[in-house]
Amino acid sequence: MKRLVTIMFLLSSLMVLGEQHWSTDTFIIWAQKKDAPKQTSVVSFSDWLVFGDATFGKPGVRFIINKMAASGIRNIWWRTFGGGHAQYSSKVNEVTMANYAGQGADYAKYNSLKDAVEYAHKLGIKIQAWYTPLEEAHGWADNVRSHYTDLHKDMWDRNLAGLPTGAPSFYYKKYRDYKLDLAREMLCDYDIDGIVIDFERGGAPGRNNVWGYLPVMIQGFNRKYNLSGTPKSDDPKWQAYRAENVGKFMRGLKKIVKEERKRPADITAIFPARKELSAHYDIPRWSKEKIIDGIGLIAHGKSWGYPSPILAGLKKKYDKYSLPTSVILYSLKGSRKELQKCFDKAVTGGARDIIWFETTYLYFNKRYSIPLAAACPRSALIISPEYDLSRGGKIVITAAGKWRLKVGDKLISKGEADKVYSIDIPRINGRKRLGIECVLPVNSSKAGIAIQGKIGTKQINSNALWTSKQGKVLTLAQPGIPPFLAPLDSTISGGVK
Repeated sequence: MKRLVTIMFLLSSLMVLGEQHWSTDTFIIWAQKKDAPKQTSVVSFSDWLVFGDATFGKPGVRFIINKMAASGIRNIWWRTFGGGHAQYSSKVNEVTMANYAGQGADYAKYNSLKDAVEYAHKLGIKIQAWYTPLEEAHGWADNVRSHYTDLHKDMWDRNLAGLPTGAPSFYYKKYRDYKLDLAREMLCDYDIDGIVIDFERGGAPGRNNVWGYLPVMIQGFNRKYNLSGTPKSDDPKWQAYRAENVGKFMRGLKKIVKEERKRPADITAIFPARKELSAHYDIPRWSKEKIIDGIGLIAHGKSWGYPSPILAGLKKKYDKYSLPTSVILYSLKGSRKELQKCFDKAVTGGARDIIWFETTYLYFNKRYSIPLAAACPRSALIISPEYDLSRGGKIVITAAGKWRLKVGDKLISKGEADKVYSIDIPRINGRKRLGIECVLPVNSSKAGIAIQGKIGTKQINSNALWTSKQGKVLTLAQPGIPPFLAPLDSTISGGVK
C-alpha cells in the first residue's frame, strides 16, 4: 500500500535568511520508499539537554523533532517520566515534577509534551507518550526519586527476604489509581497518538523477580493453589499471580482509551525479549485479552548499550501473538558499522518496525544517514499538479541536494544544495506540470525540498498533490522559515513563533 509520507529536511546554513524571509505558505516535500520499514525514535528531552545540544523550552523541542524528521523517522515516543519525575506539566495530585538545575529545566514551568505533540503533528509525525509506570527512581535509589514513594511507605512492596523494597506495590488500588490518573491526563489532555508502557525500566532498585512478596499476596496465592510456604520466584503460577497487580492497571488503561478518550490510541508494551512473563507483566495474557495493540522487544548484546543482532531471530518467536512487533535497537556503544549491520540484520530478518533508542547518540555520532538511507531514495523526481503557466510565475526553492527544475523537457533552473534561489518561471502556453529532480550527497543525513511562491496569480500551497515514482507525496505547510533552516527559530525574525 502506498503511504502518503514526506521526509522533510533542509539546510543547516542560516547565512541566506537575511536575504529571504520565508512566508507562512512555505512547505517541504520529499518522497519515502514504499518498502521502507517503519522507524520510530525514542526521545528523552533530558538526555538531549545533556548530550544532544538541545536547549530547554520550545526551541529545544523543535530542534529535536527536526532532527527526527531529518533522518526519515516519522514516529516519536516522547518520554514523559524520568525516574519518578514528570517531564511534562502534570496537574495530578502528589506527582513529583522534574526540575533539573544543571540542565536549566523546570518542567512545571514549561510543558514539553504539549509543544512536542503540536509541532510533531505540524510536520506529519505521529507521537506517543513513553510512560514508565514501574519506575519511581532512575539508575540508583536516590536518583530522580519520586516524593510519592517516601510519602507512602505503608504501600512499599516486599522482596523474597521479606524486606521493604523502597517502592509501592501495584497490589494497592490507591497506587494503581495514581498511575492511571497520570495515564488519563496524558491520553485525555493531549492529542497523542498512543501510549507506550515501558516494562524494561523497573525502577531503582529495580522491580524484579524477587519482588512482590507482600504477606497478603503470599497468603492469597497459597489459598488459591492450596499451598504453603513462600513461593519460588521462578514458579510460573506465582509469576502470573503477581503480574495480576499490574494487569489491573493495564485493564484500567484500556478502559480509559475506550471510554474516556475522544479518539483511538494505541497501547504498546515494551519488555525484555524472552522475559514476557515475570513478576510484573504478563504479555501473553494481555495479548489474549486484547489489552495491548503492539509489543516492543528489547535485547542487549555484549553490554548494556550494544545493539543486539539476535533481535531479528527473536522477533519471529513473537508472531504467535499476532500483534505488531517492534524491534528495539540501542545505539549507545556500537560503531557505525556495527549499528548498520544490526539494522540490516533486523530488516532482512523480517522486522518491519524499528525503534531507535537513545537517539541522542544518533545525533552525537552523526549517524542519521543510517535511518535516512532506509527511509528515503537518494534521488527523487517530484512532479507538481498542473498549473496555468501562461502568465509565468515566481517561486523560491532550496533543497538538501543538487536540483534541476523542468517543465516537460525544458530546463528552467538548477541549483546547489543548501542555497536559496529565487526563480522566474517563463510564460508557457497551456497547463503544465513542474518537475523538480534532486540528488542527495552520499551518506546524506537530510532530505527535502522547500518551495513557495506563485504560478501566475495562483499561490503554490500545501494542499496541492505532488507525486513521485514512490507514489503520492504529502506536502506539509510550514509556519514561516522552514524549521530545518533554523532549528532554534524562535529567536529569528520571521521564524516559527
